[in-house]
Amino acid sequence: MKKLSVLVSLAFLLCFASAASATIQVTVNDKAVVFDSPPVIEKGRTLVPLRAICESLGATVEWDGRTNTVTAIKDSTTVKLTIGKTIAYKNGVAVKLDVPARIINNRTMVPVRFVGEAMGADVAWDGATQTVAVSSYLAAEDPYVASYYGRLTRITHDIDTKVSPSVYGI
Repeated sequence: MKKLSVLVSLAFLLCFASAASATIQVTVNDKAVVFDSPPVIEKGRTLVPLRAICESLGATVEWDGRTNTVTAIKDSTTVKLTIGKTIAYKNGVAVKLDVPARIINNRTMVPVRFVGEAMGADVAWDGATQTVAVSSYLAAEDPYVASYYGRLTRITHDIDTKVSPSVYGI
């Protein structure tokens, strides 16, 4: 009987250890995002609570319960998703989603890659650490970085379209 209880206890601990190692982490600009509902993977896509990820990126979020539509706004970018629909909208242009926004545990869960990229960020997945890294180079909280990357974007644009004498001091 003691052996059985030890085996059951060991199996129980292993189950929790494997569940803990499968926890999905999300960072925005190298800062961990804390969610009140954990991220989930559905059909190979990571879904996260919309409000937390959008606010981490500096966006505001509005919910329309009548239409089950959520809208995220950041600067001149507007993203709209409807619960259960695989079509989302970025600035009025339809975008096909691999998985729809869903409500899980009373939270609107959205594909993190779509929302991050729609808000102008880079999104990367590290399978070894089960981490989604969202990088927004024009982060409002760091004006130096925003200024540097903004200047780099302008210079790159000038070089791509024409050589601008002002860029090279000519």
